[in-house]
Amino acid sequence: MKSVIHPHLIELAQFVNEASGLAVRLGEELTPSQLRWRPDSEAWSVADCFDHLISTGYLYYPRLEDAIAAAERDGAGTGYEPSVLAKLFIWTVSPDAGIKVTAFQPFEPKHVGEDIKIIEMFVAQQEELIDLLRAADGVDINTGKFTTPGLVRLTVGEGLTMVVQHQRRHMAQVRNVLAHDRFPAEVSAEILRNER
Repeated sequence: MKSVIHPHLIELAQFVNEASGLAVRLGEELTPSQLRWRPDSEAWSVADCFDHLISTGYLYYPRLEDAIAAAERDGAGTGYEPSVLAKLFIWTVSPDAGIKVTAFQPFEPKHVGEDIKIIEMFVAQQEELIDLLRAADGVDINTGKFTTPGLVRLTVGEGLTMVVQHQRRHMAQVRNVLAHDRFPAEVSAEILRNER
């Protein structure tokens, strides 16, 4: 299987692999009730966070696949050059934003009652994301525009970056749930550590 060589895509792939590793560890270490535990009735559980990311993948990955297919081959390896609007959009879904964003209905968790299965689904879907990063490695990532479900136009590079920043946001949310003082049972320091 081909490796990613574009520096920006390498960085994205590293986080995708870290998120997958965290999910696998949580699936091994947590019970179904721990995965479904919520800090309060309005907050998401660990499983809800992964479920939301799965819903996001369902909506974004086919669009990204089409955008990659339509992107220019000339200029493959060109540096990542996001627009000002894309930077703002990506920032709003990143962990750095520090603002609460309510998920629209299509992005809400859909697999209520699932727990370990959610982790397995997420890890499998991460392989799809790695495949998209590999496919994008052969195109100019500043081309191949597509429209997000929120009607924002993004290039291949912007779309992939947005998806990964969004995952970073929810991995931080997962760690916050695990670190909650009422979370049932102790969680290892390695899982709680914010790696990026």
